[in-house]
Amino acid sequence: GLQASQLIKSSSDPLRLLQGISQNFPSLAHAISNVKVNSTLKSEITANQQKVNAGGSQLFLNGVPIDVENTDIFTLMDRIRTEVRAADVLSGLHLTPEIGIKLMNLKQPDNQIRIDTRPEEGAEEVVVWINDLEKDAAYKKYSASLDELVKPRYPGRLPYLSRNVFNAVFVV
Repeated sequence: GLQASQLIKSSSDPLRLLQGISQNFPSLAHAISNVKVNSTLKSEITANQQKVNAGGSQLFLNGVPIDVENTDIFTLMDRIRTEVRAADVLSGLHLTPEIGIKLMNLKQPDNQIRIDTRPEEGAEEVVVWINDLEKDAAYKKYSASLDELVKPRYPGRLPYLSRNVFNAVFVV
């Protein structure tokens, strides 16, 4: 298994080689058994085997596990489309492939970064509203009732609501 994985990984056309090995394994077994396995591939496969129980299967989409027992083909296609849209957004940033790979391989820090948003004694508020719908006079004519959120409207239209419901927080 490891030797076949090494061959497939180092191939210029891995899918074609996988198909060839799968269809002709008995005649290729001796040649495959003589392949040297890279230590990084060995450690990667060992790490993957610890994530999945023996005899089990696991499906990952960009590193996110997908429950194969409760996912149908339509849900899977929706997830793939979402990933493709995210990739399109990232490609719109005109990053080189090398930088994109580096960004995707960034590790999350072990300690979570937390930001203290309490104002210091005697200071102004830490959160600054650029557009405060609850206090701005221009939005007084809008309803303050949260019932506006469930009323039907055209897709993509935000409700006329004078409440700070939709927010974006930027740390400067």
